[in-house]
Parts: sequence; C-alpha cells; structure tokens
Amino acid sequence: MVDYRLAPEHRFPAGLDDCITAFDWASRHGPDAHRQGEHEAQVHLSLVGDSAGGNLAAATCLELVARGARTPDRLVLIAGTLDNQSPPDRTAIDDQIVTAESLAAATAAYLGPGEVPSDYRVSPVRGPHALLTGFPPTLLQVSAIETLAYDSRNFAARLAEAGVRVNLSIWPELAHVWHAFLGLFPEATEALREIAAFVNGGIDR
Repeated sequence: MVDYRLAPEHRFPAGLDDCITAFDWASRHGPDAHRQGEHEAQVHLSLVGDSAGGNLAAATCLELVARGARTPDRLVLIAGTLDNQSPPDRTAIDDQIVTAESLAAATAAYLGPGEVPSDYRVSPVRGPHALLTGFPPTLLQVSAIETLAYDSRNFAARLAEAGVRVNLSIWPELAHVWHAFLGLFPEATEALREIAAFVNGGIDR
C-alpha cells in the first residue's frame, strides 16, 4: 500500500513519482528477496490499483517501460480513471458515484500548472504504442453500468493492439469498486478471487 502524496496539496506528478519510487524499492526489497552471492534474487511483483489508483498503476507502468526499468509481472486495474480528457461518449448507464462532473473536477484538482489531461501519464489510454508493448499481462475489472467502463474497454483495446495479454472482466449491475463491500456482496469476494488467481498465475511453482 503506497502512501503517495495527494492532490490538491501535492499535484501531478508528485503522486506518480511516489508510486514509481515505491515500486523500485519493492522490486529490490521484496519479502522473499535474498542474496545469492552478489546477485539478488528477483521476486514476483504485481501492481494493483483501483479508481484513481488504477490511473497511477497504469501510469507507473508506462513510466517504468519508458525508463527501461523493471515492470510488474502482473498488472491489475480496477475501474481505473484511464482517460481524463473526458471525451463526450464517456457516459454511464447508471453510476451514482462517479459522474462526468466529478471526474472533471478531480482532474482539475490533480493537474499542476501547465499540465494537461492529454499527457499519457494523466490519461494512460493515450500511451504511445511503443510503451504499451512493454506492458505485462493485465487484468481490468469494471462494472458494466459505471462511467469508467468506457476507460477500461478502451485501454484493454489499446493493450490488445500492442500485443499484450489482456483480460477484460466486466461485471453487471455493480457499484464503482464494489470490492469495498467485502462481506456484503458475494461479487466482492468473487472479484478478489479472480484477481488472486490472475496474480498467482504468474508465479513459478
């Protein structure tokens, strides 16, 4: 869990920089890391984010690829805000939590002076093809009725075009990040099990 700096007190790219730093640290100090002579064993490492955290997870992966650094072994994006240019067809069937107005306000609060939502680190769906080809296998979960289904569908398509293994998991009639209702909604447990299976599938046994 990354305690990254929050906007509007700390605007973009402060939170993203913190996530990149945290990932780099985790890749070198994982709980199973040990030294074999002069070489440190590389541990399996997944990156997971929901909503605004999904934005940061995707943007972190883009920056890691751009820098030629190690990327996650698995990436999971739960209803991520992946296209903050707020295109007009980014609409919901029934979303009482995340609206076009709230997303626009959040983006404005997130961006620093001179920053624009078209920056692919703000709108990862607009990431260059050459960077997207470096992505790990990715799972996207989203509710069919929410505003951010638009983002997940389009980002999954971009990853597929880039030759990335991508699983787009669309759940009907659920609230934004229904995972938070663990113990109340059976779908919350099911979604977390889907994530666990996807993440653990990348670990050599």
